[in-house]
Amino acid sequence: MSTEFANTAQQRWRSDVFLSFRGKDTRRTFTSHLYYSLKENGVNVFMDDTELLRGEDISSELTEAIRSSRLSVIVFSGSYASSRCCLQELVEILECRNSIGQIVLPVFYDIDPSDVRRQSGSFEKAFMEHESKAASDEEKEVVARWRAALTEAGKLSGWDMTNLANGKEAKIVRDIACRIWNELKNTLLDVAIYPVGLNPRLDLISERLHLGSRGVLFVGISGIGGIGKTTLAKAVYNQLFRNFEAASFTANAREISCKQPNGLVLLQEQLLRDITKQRKIKLDNIYRGINVIKERLCSRRVLIVLDDLSDTEQLRALAREREWFGSGSRIIITTRDLDLLKEIKVDYEYMLEKLNDTESLQLLSWHAFRNPHPKEEYVDLSKTIIEYCQGLPLALEVLGSLLLDRSVEEWRSAFAKLKRAPPARIQSQLKLSFDALSDDNEKDLFLDIACFFVGHDKDYVIKILNGCSLSAEIGLSILINRCLVKINRGNQLEMHDLIRDTGREIVCKESPRNPGNRSRLWSQSDVLTTLQNHLLVGNLKVLNLSGSPFLTKTPDFSNIPSLEQLILADCSELKSVDQSIGHLERLVKMNLQNCRKLRCLPSSICMVKSLQTLDISGCSSIDRLSDDLGDLYSLSVLCADRTAITQLPTSMVSLKKLAVLSFSGCKASTSGSVSSLIWSCISEREVPKRGNQLTTTLSGLISLTKLSLRDCNLSDDAIPAQFGSLRSLISLDLSRNDFSRLPAAISCLPKLLSINMERCAKLEFIPDMPPSLSTLNANNCISLERISLSTCRNTQILGLVNCSKLVEIFGLDQWKAGGSIRFDGCKNLSTKFKEFLMKNWEGGRFVIPGNNIPEWFQYKSVIPSISFQLPPCNDCKLKLITLGIVYTPNTGPTLDVECPLFTLTDKASKLNLTDYLGRVFPNFPLPSEDHTFMFHLTPSDIMGGSGHRYTKVQLDLDCDSRWTIKAIGVHLQISVCPRCQLSHMGNSVVGSSSLITTHEMLRCDHLDATAAISDVGAGPLDCPFKESLEHKRMRYELP
Repeated sequence: MSTEFANTAQQRWRSDVFLSFRGKDTRRTFTSHLYYSLKENGVNVFMDDTELLRGEDISSELTEAIRSSRLSVIVFSGSYASSRCCLQELVEILECRNSIGQIVLPVFYDIDPSDVRRQSGSFEKAFMEHESKAASDEEKEVVARWRAALTEAGKLSGWDMTNLANGKEAKIVRDIACRIWNELKNTLLDVAIYPVGLNPRLDLISERLHLGSRGVLFVGISGIGGIGKTTLAKAVYNQLFRNFEAASFTANAREISCKQPNGLVLLQEQLLRDITKQRKIKLDNIYRGINVIKERLCSRRVLIVLDDLSDTEQLRALAREREWFGSGSRIIITTRDLDLLKEIKVDYEYMLEKLNDTESLQLLSWHAFRNPHPKEEYVDLSKTIIEYCQGLPLALEVLGSLLLDRSVEEWRSAFAKLKRAPPARIQSQLKLSFDALSDDNEKDLFLDIACFFVGHDKDYVIKILNGCSLSAEIGLSILINRCLVKINRGNQLEMHDLIRDTGREIVCKESPRNPGNRSRLWSQSDVLTTLQNHLLVGNLKVLNLSGSPFLTKTPDFSNIPSLEQLILADCSELKSVDQSIGHLERLVKMNLQNCRKLRCLPSSICMVKSLQTLDISGCSSIDRLSDDLGDLYSLSVLCADRTAITQLPTSMVSLKKLAVLSFSGCKASTSGSVSSLIWSCISEREVPKRGNQLTTTLSGLISLTKLSLRDCNLSDDAIPAQFGSLRSLISLDLSRNDFSRLPAAISCLPKLLSINMERCAKLEFIPDMPPSLSTLNANNCISLERISLSTCRNTQILGLVNCSKLVEIFGLDQWKAGGSIRFDGCKNLSTKFKEFLMKNWEGGRFVIPGNNIPEWFQYKSVIPSISFQLPPCNDCKLKLITLGIVYTPNTGPTLDVECPLFTLTDKASKLNLTDYLGRVFPNFPLPSEDHTFMFHLTPSDIMGGSGHRYTKVQLDLDCDSRWTIKAIGVHLQISVCPRCQLSHMGNSVVGSSSLITTHEMLRCDHLDATAAISDVGAGPLDCPFKESLEHKRMRYELP
């Protein structure tokens, strides 16, 4: 195994100190005293006349002894240079100093250091003799190396016995022993046997330490347990500690402070001993320690590593303020808690990344095979293991060591066991993060996510957990900051598999042999076994059997009276639900989605007075609901999408708390039968023959806030004119239906915020909507010709994509600014309407057919990049930036187009606007023709919270082949300061006094005229585009 890692792994220090001396000068005096002083202090010393055996090759033994010592002490005396052995030792010692950083301490015993440097005095006489005996060139070269070694050693800082302590040898021996003891404490730390992937991470964090800076910097290294925070911190310490006056590596701060009496005081004492080099430091309490740290360290340039901090008390006791440390100091903190780093406001936070697959395979292979690559027959198994370990070094090391010299079958068996429960060493490390959670709410939240919610939408999980009386928002934030949970780009919860499995193992240990006594059940086999054997106890609150393909009937629920949620979604063979469900007095949610063979609900369901949510969507065999449905007086959500229901029970009018009602996709053979779905639940004598079938029914649903009748074949006569009786309605979905008009009564819904009529292919006219309306979606209403929005002044989103017959919109001029309009594919819009929209729409965003940037825009470009100048005067305020982009989707009308990447740059700064603009480019098919996208940015959109003032700004559109950008335009609105206004008026500019050009602003006396517009490309001075008289000057508005 001739590799760097192998050599590192086999290296061991044989001694702490190597003594090089001339025996006849100091063996019985100074060197002997120093030797025994070090021995008494527990230092392992190599001294040739006590350690070497007779008959051995002295030269080879001495060479090995020097190389395996941490530190060398050279005692120069009068006849030192006359000994060839001493000079050979010296050369070897200095080579170790230069190659492996061995510490070298010289002592000049009764000889002047200058005699050593220059080889003068007794050293000169010795070298005359050496040179006279050097007959060959090789021997002369050896003598030259001796001279160079003495010159180098003579320049090292050490002890001059002729000038120190007036020859008081005992005091110098004590001082040297103390120095050696402290130096040995600051020798290299053991980092890792196989430091795979360490160097690039070490380089990255070393750069962030900015050693040339004189300020005091705090750097945080965070990550989950076992990710390698301590390993990286030790490597950083080893690389840098010699660059500081003093250094301290305080390891295991969490364990010491939490498990030992006065643990924080012990940590303070260790820190002070490391920095001051004083062995005897005793503190009375934490507060005294804080003052001593401030007093002793405030003038020292120190490197301090505080490893594994777990709470703010530790931080406050050891490194609360930057003023505690001298200029140029660096404080490195490793922790699993991001909140702790926010507390100290670290200058740089490094979230340690997991190993990539290549690094993971190498690390596993080193530990399992003592080789960087697995054996051929183990390759597939190795890849399976690294996929499970997900780049966690601790797991790879533990498993690799466990599998060393094991057969392929043993590997398979070990991995199967691993998936059931992680090894104890991994569990204990990861469980520390769980134990550090401050209260039961956070621990319950962690266990719930580990058992049930990994991969689920964050908002959905928060809603569920809040319903379980857990403070989900703040709790989830804490779990994220403790590196236990992540939120991916899809807004889903992520958790490392080993952390998840550790959490599940915590639950399993609640009752190892009886799953029914555990607080949570997630394994399908455990759940079914528990139900079949009637092992459940009364504390079960959530039962989730979703996706059970062989479940044909539910068990008896009598033994689980505390059940609050029953989830049986996607049980494709389920045919019956046990009548005992009527005894579940605490049940609040029942989910039977997509149970296609279920023909009816048990009649006893109506006895569950606590039921709030009933979801039978996708139960395509259910054609009716119980006549006693009205007895569910707590019911607030009823979802029956894609069922066969054509009529509801008359008792439904009693559901006073019903807020959400959805029958999307309930298609019947005739429009009349569909209309009876909701409004025929009144008594038969009250049901009109046609038309007004909804009135009495809907008036009883006083709490209804959301109604969905999507894709129900509704025609004109299926929607009653008295729709306005739904006084609480907030959201209405009528999309994918066959009506051509809407009743005017819709405008009387006082709380309506959203209406969806997408793909209503026969809809021709949309009447006035309620003033409260915020969102109107009429995308792909291909027959739509006219819309009336005269009463809608708060609408923020108007979707009219592919309304190819749309001619006009009444009342658009009364809209408040800030909304978003999509006119993609609206080919019949008049040129006059489009011009009006571009000139008068002062807020929000819109997309409109066409390929022209308005001619009054000040900056234009025909490439996907444009530069423009912001006000050079600090007192002139930028109010608004209007951007216009002409684009074409390249892949045809069937592609769901993603938003391109937009960035604003100012020299090295870059602001990513993709998320901001992504909300304006929803994913739905777009026509493959030219469109103009216009939107507005405020100063805060550009500058964010940094306070950075941009002057020359560049807009780049980074688009892939799915987009073609044909033109970009920029228009600025600026509020001019009084001084610019006066300068402008003094220059006698013709025209309105409320307008001023950029050229005129740059002529103002108090401005820095060095920022010329010509530096940033086309502008008012050199713009190649003609401006209209109406917009001749840039629209800079005076206050």
